[in-house]
Amino acid sequence: MSVLLTGHSGFLGGYLFDGLDKLFDVKTLSRFNADINCDLSNSCPTINFKPKMVVHNAGLAHFVPRNHRQSQMFYDINLEGTKNLCRAFNNLNMPEKFIFISTVSVYGQEAGELINEELPCKPKSAYAKSKWEAEKFLIDWANQYSVQLTILRLPLVTGKNPPGNLGAMINAIRKGYYVSVGNGQAKRSMVLANDVAKFIAGLPKDGIFNLTDGHHPSFLEIENAITTKFNKRKPIALPFLLLKVMAKFGDALPLPINSNKLLKMSSSLTFDSAKAQLQQAWQPASALDFLNDF
Repeated sequence: MSVLLTGHSGFLGGYLFDGLDKLFDVKTLSRFNADINCDLSNSCPTINFKPKMVVHNAGLAHFVPRNHRQSQMFYDINLEGTKNLCRAFNNLNMPEKFIFISTVSVYGQEAGELINEELPCKPKSAYAKSKWEAEKFLIDWANQYSVQLTILRLPLVTGKNPPGNLGAMINAIRKGYYVSVGNGQAKRSMVLANDVAKFIAGLPKDGIFNLTDGHHPSFLEIENAITTKFNKRKPIALPFLLLKVMAKFGDALPLPINSNKLLKMSSSLTFDSAKAQLQQAWQPASALDFLNDF
């Protein structure tokens, strides 16, 4: 079975390649060092074979844009890149199945517990909006060409040397400058990167699925797991009221914390993945197991 995987050189892409290459004939598409080299943000690739399944993982994430040009980069890569990829397929090489790696950010929620796929999407950031627009484009495209479409909405993805906020948290704890927020009871949904690969390898049916480990650890649990792994002291916990005052100053000054960051760190935000687990008896491991990879 032939599979086309985009974005194989990224963090999640590496896990997807390792997991899928054991089972399928995987061809890669990326800007460089791939079977097909192409910058999807401005070019349509030449695909000279018919993949049975496409796993579209290539995309831009993990940075906060500071101006309109940087915001536009999300649309160029996540939306226009998806369109350019789809334009490469015709009657001769149209895939049977297309899997799109999306994000729980499309829901646009700052807080909530066990949010499921039925919640209407109201994305707020440029990243989330670009992914939501790509989802809508793919739904129309898949309907037009009778392609089975699976959309995977992911929360924090863990594994060795994770990017984004989780990677920053690990580095801060290891270097001794991480500070806990209040009692640390706010929860977050997470999923292991290799469990995402296992779900895809099971050839999921079409539809939209949240993928989480189902454990939703608290910040305190994550902090304790990291400090135990690296034999570090427990972080200092600052009172919430003090942090709230600091955040107000951070809204106007370039401080490490502001009201938006404080809200995210003090509010639970979890997602329900029961639909995915029922769909193929998928049993993910605890995402805190990523520390075993270090």
